[in-house]
Amino acid sequence: SGMLPICQKHFRIISGEKIAEELKEISLEDDDLGKAAKEALNYIEIVSAGKKFDIGEDEALELLEKMGADILISDDIRFVKKHRNNEKISFSVLLLGILMERKNISKIQFLNAVNVMFGKRKWEENLIYLVAKNMLEED
Repeated sequence: SGMLPICQKHFRIISGEKIAEELKEISLEDDDLGKAAKEALNYIEIVSAGKKFDIGEDEALELLEKMGADILISDDIRFVKKHRNNEKISFSVLLLGILMERKNISKIQFLNAVNVMFGKRKWEENLIYLVAKNMLEED
C-alpha cells in the first residue's frame, strides 16, 4: 500500500525467520502479492526466536513475549480471531490507525491505504475492512 516506509519511520517492524521465509517464497511470484512481499522484506528486521518453528504465527507469539513488543500484526483472520482476547494482537490496519491518530498520515491517506489493501486481497470476510472503518468512526 506504499505505507511501509511511513510505518518503518514510526515503528520498529520485526519478523521471525519463518515468516521471512514465507515472504521470500511469495516474493518469487510475479503478481501484486509477490511485489508486496518483496517490498515488505526491504522494511522488516528479521529476528531469530532462538529455535525453529513450523508455523510463522507460533514464532511471532514467541517473539512478542520474548521481545516485549507492543503489537503483533497479522492479517490472518483465523489467527487474530483465535487470539482476540490478547489486546497486543491485531490486524495491520491498526498501525495505519495509530499513524492517523498521531497525525503522521491524513484520513484520506488512511482510507486510500485501506481501500488498496482491501481491493488486492480476497478476504473471506470484510472483518479487516470493518475494523478500519470503526477506527474512522471513533475519531
